[in-house]
Amino acid sequence: MDGTLTQAQRATVGLAVERAKEHGVALRIIGDQVNLEFDGRHYTWSLTWSADGSVRDVVARVRRDTFLLAERLSPSAADIARKTGACFADARGNLYVRAPGLLVDIRGRHAPTWSGSDDWATAKGIRAHSAPRSSNLMSAARAQVVFCLLQWPDLLSSSVRLLAHTAGVSVGSAQATLTELESDRHLTVGRTRLTRRGELLDQWAAAFSTGMGRKLELARFVGEPTPQAWAAAGRLVHVSGEYAADGITGSDLTLYVAELDSKAVMASRWRKPRSADGEEANIVIRRRFWQSPDLWGEPEGGDVQRAPELLVYADLLASGEPRQREVAGHLRDRLA
Repeated sequence: MDGTLTQAQRATVGLAVERAKEHGVALRIIGDQVNLEFDGRHYTWSLTWSADGSVRDVVARVRRDTFLLAERLSPSAADIARKTGACFADARGNLYVRAPGLLVDIRGRHAPTWSGSDDWATAKGIRAHSAPRSSNLMSAARAQVVFCLLQWPDLLSSSVRLLAHTAGVSVGSAQATLTELESDRHLTVGRTRLTRRGELLDQWAAAFSTGMGRKLELARFVGEPTPQAWAAAGRLVHVSGEYAADGITGSDLTLYVAELDSKAVMASRWRKPRSADGEEANIVIRRRFWQSPDLWGEPEGGDVQRAPELLVYADLLASGEPRQREVAGHLRDRLA
C-alpha cells in the first residue's frame, strides 16, 4: 500500500480489502493502481479517490476503466459509477468489478468491522456486523434457471412449471430464482422481460466454470475430438466450446450428454490424462441438464447437435485460451 495515503484512506483500503476477501476477491493498492485477483486471473485499473462518495463528487471524478475507492458510496453514486463503466469499492462492503469474463457486484448492507491496528474505524463508530449479504443467484441450480431465461427469454411468459422442467430443477428452485432476479432488479414489474441483460450474462458466465460447469462435469479425457462414436451408440450429443464455434478449429471438445457411456468412451479411444506428466485433457464431458422448451419434444438419440449458444460462449470463455476467448467476445456481443 502506498505510504503517502492518509490515515483515513489507509483505513478505507483495509476495510475494502477485508470485505472483498470474504467473497474470494483479492484487492491490492500499489501507488496509483488497483490490482485485483479472482479465480486465478489478474486485472489492473487506475485508482481514483472519492472525497465523500456523493453523486456530485463521483460525477466529477469517475471515468470509464478507472477504479473508484471511497469510505462510503451512496446508492445513487454507485449506480452512476456502474453506468459509466467504472469499478469501485468502499469501506461498507460495496464492490463492483466488470472486466472481460468477470462481473462482481456485491452490495454491502452494514458497516464491516476493522481488523487492523488502526483505531480510525473505532473513532468513526464502526462496529462488528455480519458480512454483507451476497446474492446466491449463481448457485448451480439457480444458474441453470438463469441460463434458460437468457437462452429462451419467452419462458418468462410461460408457467414456472415449464421453466423448472426446461432448467432441470424443482419448481421451488425456479420460483426462488425468479424472486432473486426480481430482488436484484433483473426483471421488469410483472416479470415480462429481463433487464440489464448484459450484466446478468456476464455474471452468469463468470460464475460458470467454478459453479454450474464444475457441478455438471462427468469426466475429462485425452483423445481425438470427435463425437461420432456417441451418436453411433444411439446417444443424443450436444457439442460445445471450440468444436461448436464458427471460425476457429483446434483439438478441444466439450460434450453435453445425459450420462457417461463407457462403451462410447472406449469406441472413441479416449483415455484419462496422465497426471504424472502434467498432461491436460482436451475433451470435457458434462451432463446435459436442460430440456427443450419446444412443445414438439426432444430430438431423438443417435444425433449430434450444437449446444445452445449461451453454453458455447461459456465453454469458450472458461477455456482460458486466447483464441477461444476472442471468439467468445464476438458471441457475447450477439447474446447481450
